Amino acid sequence: MSDLDDLVRRVERQIAANRTVLQAVHKQQMEREYRNLTYEKQTGKPLV
Repeated sequence: MSDLDDLVRRVERQIAANRTVLQAVHKQQMEREYRNLTYEKQTGKPLV
């Protein structure tokens, strides 16, 4: 059973790491979108 417990722990750690990465990527995307919308609002032109 120890091997199974180790596998479960490794999978749980990997899921947590993946979640952390996805949250960071999502945050970057939201920040980029906010900057683009702010620029467009200020200049009337989309930021490409």
